[in-house]
This record gives sequence, C-alpha cells and structure tokens, in this order.
Amino acid sequence: MAEHITASTARSDFKGTLNRVVRNRERLVITRHNDEEVAVIPVEDLYLLEELERRAEDAIDGEAARRILTDPNEGRESWDRLEEEFRL
Repeated sequence: MAEHITASTARSDFKGTLNRVVRNRERLVITRHNDEEVAVIPVEDLYLLEELERRAEDAIDGEAARRILTDPNEGRESWDRLEEEFRL
C-alpha cells in the first residue's frame, strides 16, 4: 500500500521524495488539503501499468473481433434501412 505524504512535505524534500521512490521502490500518494492528488511510482511500475492497459485493450478488441467473425451482421444496420430513415 502506498504511503501518503503532503504536497508541502514532497516539495520541501523533493530530492528525498524521489530517492524514496527510485532507491526504495516506494509508491507515494501526494495529498493537498487531505485530497489525494497524484501518485509517484517507480518507472517500472508505470511500464507494468501500461502493459496491463494494452493487454486489456487487446482483450476487448479480440472479443469484438470474435463477435464479428461469429456473426458479421451483428450490430450493423442495413443500407436500405439507413437510406429510408435519412432519405438518402
């Protein structure tokens, strides 16, 4: 779990804050007025999050492709109906 520190603490010891993240691989949540504003995480954690996001998007795209391959007309409108509806 990430430790919470105030923005003023992070600002007053910015070098120390970065060292905690870089050297100790800590995750810090910086707060302002008791509101969580930003997280400072090691760059490796960022790369992991981006990879997880890419995999999730690929899974969604894969599921959509499977649906289309199963029934190419699913969710599509016929041209005749669109012509009629929009008087094309």
